[in-house]
Amino acid sequence: MQNHFNMEENDVLIVGKQFCIIFVVSTSGVLINVKFLRNIMREERKERGQILQQHMINLSISQIVFWPTLFLSIWMIKIDQSITHVLDPCVYHNFGAAMLWSFSVFRLYIGLHSLIVAICRVSFIAYDQVILEFGIEKFKKIILFSSALLPTIIVLLAQASIPIPNHDRTLSNMDIRCIESLRISNFSEPTLHRQTQLYMLVQKYLPSSLITCIKAFCYVVVLVCISNVLEGFIYWHTWSIIKRYW
Repeated sequence: MQNHFNMEENDVLIVGKQFCIIFVVSTSGVLINVKFLRNIMREERKERGQILQQHMINLSISQIVFWPTLFLSIWMIKIDQSITHVLDPCVYHNFGAAMLWSFSVFRLYIGLHSLIVAICRVSFIAYDQVILEFGIEKFKKIILFSSALLPTIIVLLAQASIPIPNHDRTLSNMDIRCIESLRISNFSEPTLHRQTQLYMLVQKYLPSSLITCIKAFCYVVVLVCISNVLEGFIYWHTWSIIKRYW
């Protein structure tokens, strides 16, 4: 009884410390982004500059909303796991998959920010006449929609083809019960208890060759995004065009 009380007391202390860390980090991030957002919104830009300005505004607002929501959601699930035990254990599986997807999408959305900036700059320096003929407003919609749509598609493809590492954890009764509730899994694979429903559907219905191609595509895209190769090539191209007019 005493050991159980000590364990609960330790859990409360751990959860309290986690909340303090989350509060400090989230508050600092929100304040920084709010200040940045105010500065961006005060700027007066011409029609071309408004594209990047709107992208910066969207990025700041999304960070103000997303990071505190993510941290607090994880913290509340941690409270339930350690102390309250109100939610069904299968909720943790679905919640973990949703959080992994949302974090991956948002992280890639931030990672593509420099690429969006590079594309806008080279477009209005090297291909200004082409953009004017195409329509600045159309170009703006394409940039803003693609900046959000591309990360979503890439992460969906990645989660559909790349398994979550198992770390040699054996199946528990809760894992088996959660898998049975999905009704689409292959019980001969011990790693499926941590996989998303999308991954299990793809593994069941798509050929392995197609899955391998999707996986390779995701690895290449993420590697290119992380390495900033495209940005380097775009800025080199922009610089070579600027030098012609010197």
